[in-house]
Amino acid sequence: MRRRPFITRLTSKLISLFISLAILTPAIALGRTQKNMSTKIASVLLPNRSPLVTFRIQFMSGGAADPKGKEGVAALTAAMLAQGGTRTMTYEQFLEAMYPMATSFGWQIDKEMTVFTGTTHEDNLDKYYGLISQMLLDPGFRSDDFTRLKTDAVNFLKVSLRETNDEELGKEYLYNVIYDGHPYEHHNMGTVSSLGKLTVEDVRAFYKANYTQANTVLALAGGYPKTLPQRVETDFAKLPLGQANKAKFDAPKLASGMRIA
Repeated sequence: MRRRPFITRLTSKLISLFISLAILTPAIALGRTQKNMSTKIASVLLPNRSPLVTFRIQFMSGGAADPKGKEGVAALTAAMLAQGGTRTMTYEQFLEAMYPMATSFGWQIDKEMTVFTGTTHEDNLDKYYGLISQMLLDPGFRSDDFTRLKTDAVNFLKVSLRETNDEELGKEYLYNVIYDGHPYEHHNMGTVSSLGKLTVEDVRAFYKANYTQANTVLALAGGYPKTLPQRVETDFAKLPLGQANKAKFDAPKLASGMRIA
């Protein structure tokens, strides 16, 4: 008799689980596909009935790909794409165009990848995609944007990291100790000294070498039209084919007596 409430609760939970699975099955069946397109570009497609459409555009190159002495060029390149103008539009004009849509376009860099993300309502999809595709495929690389963003990066390292974020500064020091002499050693934003030496031409060269079809992964999610994946593929096929970044980094050489758990 004492076990009956437990059995009743268990039965109730199982019934709820089966009902949940029954509801989720159509959503799962609606489609999760990952494929290689006719180009070298890989894609992840997650269509659903949401009125929002999300873009996640990933390039398999990050801070570890910074050439020696040019630490920070990967991050500065990403910033120039997402926070700089296009060849035909200044960044101020880009912001003005985005404002009525109440949306944005962001970037994030890691050691071995750089990701650009944005979400828009389906009603604004054509205009929004037109803007962000220009940012990534036809960047302006203007000197004023370069100066502004390089200054932002230096201020982040000198002020935000060193003076106002003790926790992150401690983590960064630990990285420097563990990864001494390793491509992972420096902060993804670079170093103050190396940033000071970078030029717009360094950014152009990094973009040309790393923003290629072979390094690209396109991800779409939401209630986008069936024609959108092909449109995106066609547009990003304008990137050079390139070779996939298959660099493999060895584990750091630890000092005598040092162990990482």
